[in-house]
Amino acid sequence: MQVHKTRRIPKVTRFFYRMINSLRHRMGHRQAVKNRLPIARIRQSLEALMLDCDSLRAQQVVYRIKVARTPAELWDLRCDMHQCIARVHDQSEASRRINTLVSVFRGWVPPGKLTQI
Repeated sequence: MQVHKTRRIPKVTRFFYRMINSLRHRMGHRQAVKNRLPIARIRQSLEALMLDCDSLRAQQVVYRIKVARTPAELWDLRCDMHQCIARVHDQSEASRRINTLVSVFRGWVPPGKLTQI
């Protein structure tokens, strides 16, 4: 039976690798924090997309926009908003409106989650 040796990274190298990654993350985070919109402006942007939707479901979504405590909670409402807008207009119009929100959430949502529909 053959035993495979694993290559181990020295502790000092691991320490510097982690430190450099931490600094990269912090630098990117500072830049994003500097450019992000206040949560009140994000709420206004979301509510503006729902102005012509007057169904009961749309009213519930608008209420959830108003009571959301974090930008992450607002980001998670995109799917519900898309459904309400698509019922009034069509799916392409709903997607177009929802995709305008990507720039509003920069700095609040991790870049990997900032995807268009």
